[in-house]
Amino acid sequence: MKLKKSIYMFGILLILFYTGCENEDGSIKNIFVPKKFSYKNLSKLKGKAGKLINVKKSKEIILDSGEDVIGMIWSLKFVDKMFLVVDLMRSRSCYLFSENGKLLGKIGRIGQGPGEYTFPRAACISGDRIFVQGGYRIIIYKTNGDLIKTMNKPFRGIGNGLYPGPDGSVFALCLSRDNRTKKSIFHLDKNGNMINNFSPYSDVPDIFDTFAPQTGLCLENNRIYQFFNFKEEILVFDFAGNKTGSINLSSPFYTKPDFKDAKHVRGHKEEFEYRATFSQIVGMYKFGGGYVTGLANWKDVKNSQYILQFWDKDFKKLGYVDFDAGTILAVHNDMLITANLDEETTKLEFWEFQL
Repeated sequence: MKLKKSIYMFGILLILFYTGCENEDGSIKNIFVPKKFSYKNLSKLKGKAGKLINVKKSKEIILDSGEDVIGMIWSLKFVDKMFLVVDLMRSRSCYLFSENGKLLGKIGRIGQGPGEYTFPRAACISGDRIFVQGGYRIIIYKTNGDLIKTMNKPFRGIGNGLYPGPDGSVFALCLSRDNRTKKSIFHLDKNGNMINNFSPYSDVPDIFDTFAPQTGLCLENNRIYQFFNFKEEILVFDFAGNKTGSINLSSPFYTKPDFKDAKHVRGHKEEFEYRATFSQIVGMYKFGGGYVTGLANWKDVKNSQYILQFWDKDFKKLGYVDFDAGTILAVHNDMLITANLDEETTKLEFWEFQL
């Protein structure tokens, strides 16, 4: 089954089932029935969003995952001439590939023992180590796959992502009701010990706790840009956790949520309906001349509108494209990367863009 255009939406569904949630009448097709949402009419917004950006496919590579079939790429991280892939849907495993798609190794395996994980949700390479988060664990490996350490996460709640930090450290994300510290960014050293935690999220309604991820990071030099799915505001921190500013994207494509409505939402069917009434920022990436963000609107799980917006280094609008080739997983060498998956093969597609 083709998953190319539905990676993000199927990811939400999978997390919903993984966390033990069931819709009220047991029918998946009936839970996506928004009451008042409609797609953005882009023809009326062109002048406010910059120019239309030309995006074209440059190349594709087939991932050699051995006997495994990758069901959904939940995380894709490049470092040097390698990249790390987390499959949350089918193999539920973590893989290290060369830049041409050759399998360098499978990192860890499914299980409950040392070096094992269930439902890996995030991974990254930092320094000479690979960090994988699965369930309530963080597991640290050498880049050849040898186990260094298995540990319980030093914070509570469902983790949303791992990002490489200075000196082999990592920044871990957690936005969940079970997170008692009420902070969303956790800085861990190369051994998984807590260095710092910061970025509170006290203004987030409880309705968002059911879904993950709700936040993501984009790191550049000594700056951390944190975006939230339901806000246009980007928070800026230094690596020590000090807030140094905030940025409002002011996108003409964005529809903000009415948090007053969230107070009256009960049950998972109503949660999906409510979320379909506003836009969601689903990714932010750095390229040579600035940044690109992905914004999603949808009517149901199969019909989404995915808009890429390009910004210069000062977050001034450069342009946009209504992108129908799938959710962006990464930006590498100034090319957008998407995935095309079927029952037998996994392809990464590389897209050039002209500003």
